[in-house]
Amino acid sequence: MFVGRCIVSQRAVWSRANAALAVEITKPSVMPEVRTPRLIGVKTWASRAKLVQAPLPNGLYALERADYFRHPQVLLDQDEEVAYRRSSLSLQVGPAATEQWRAVRRECLAVSESCGLLDFSSLSRFVVEGPGASAMLQRICANNVAGPDVPVNALKYTMRTDENGGVIGSLTILKMAEEKYLLMCYALTSRFDYAALMEHLPTGVTLSDVTWDFSLLMVTGPKTDCVLQPLMSVSDWEQVAALPNFSAADVNIAGQPTTVSRVSYCGGLGYELHVPNANGAAVALYDALQGNSSVTEIGYTATNLMRTEAARPFFTVDIPMRARYLDCVPKFLAKLGDNQPDFVGKAAIKNGVGASKFQVHLAAEDPHYFMSCLNVAAPEVGGKHRILFDGHDVGYVTSGFYGFRAGRSVMFALLDTRSDLGLTGKKALTKAQLGRLKVSDDSGVSGTVVSVVKDAEMLIAQ
Repeated sequence: MFVGRCIVSQRAVWSRANAALAVEITKPSVMPEVRTPRLIGVKTWASRAKLVQAPLPNGLYALERADYFRHPQVLLDQDEEVAYRRSSLSLQVGPAATEQWRAVRRECLAVSESCGLLDFSSLSRFVVEGPGASAMLQRICANNVAGPDVPVNALKYTMRTDENGGVIGSLTILKMAEEKYLLMCYALTSRFDYAALMEHLPTGVTLSDVTWDFSLLMVTGPKTDCVLQPLMSVSDWEQVAALPNFSAADVNIAGQPTTVSRVSYCGGLGYELHVPNANGAAVALYDALQGNSSVTEIGYTATNLMRTEAARPFFTVDIPMRARYLDCVPKFLAKLGDNQPDFVGKAAIKNGVGASKFQVHLAAEDPHYFMSCLNVAAPEVGGKHRILFDGHDVGYVTSGFYGFRAGRSVMFALLDTRSDLGLTGKKALTKAQLGRLKVSDDSGVSGTVVSVVKDAEMLIAQ
């Protein structure tokens, strides 16, 4: 499923990794099989894209992916030009003059108005199968991902926690059949996830790395249905059209066997397409999609920007590695009732102290304020963009970007609970008078007013 990978010695990559694992990843019994990948990116989009190296050393594989595509130059509107120029005063760089940000804007607006196509194959993917697979996943996942009430073809998102209740993993899980699941995780943390699965793997359950066997394509935007429908039979299209959010179906698209999941990382209408690499199926499907005049290829910078607009937190950045579960995990995932499985770390979370921090999704009131921030080192060093409440430093931005669909900068922030200031959580912050909450510039001094985003889908649909 991976596209445009660099072929390097995986053993050499792993030997350079310095992260501690519960299971020694270099043991032959733990390592995935080393195989030569089929690179669909080389045959499709690589020549049209600006390539970047995906992060290591905690990923299983070294790979290249599309940062952005080389589109014809696109003019910025007046507010965006002002925002870029204002940013250049502090960054000593003129983003409006760069190919990257003009391309990113085009890609974001294509998703807003038509349909974007991303090769999302940088996600690592594993299949667990066999009697006991469901029980294992319920044990290591902090959400109900494999209980008896979870139907086949359901898609679930979950975190993994350690015995102390710290967040150590993020998984999206598709129930393919009874006792058979497809697990998707960030390339950045795939070594940890693979090791954890091996550590808890019961007798009779198999773990297979299928990353090289399939490609994962994302299509998203209001015209996505119009792009897919002509490539499908009537019966297959009826299955896809009837899909609820977070569910999947096996169909044929452009004559290629495809598992379609209705889910959008960028917000709005979207699907993820799992298609085999064998016999050129993935290449054929990519080319069929890209050949539609309504489709624009998009890269990872635009995708990262749009997931921030759409309130999709990024594990290791917005949800820091080993941060306390209740401090940073969204409420819809932080369910710890009696019906929740007895997962690893649940006791520490339930019996520990309450949340001392909370995550919040913010938007700048000034459309001229420019931000481009991915604060990977935030847990260790804090953030250069500080959040100020009545002048008090109460937290920092974990990631934030100028949202071309929102028409303003949008960001995630991790804030301290401060009873002395009335900051007890997101609900209390939402009620605060406009103007009390600000985000600083790079210097951490001057601030611009921000407010809590109450509805991300409404924000990007404006």
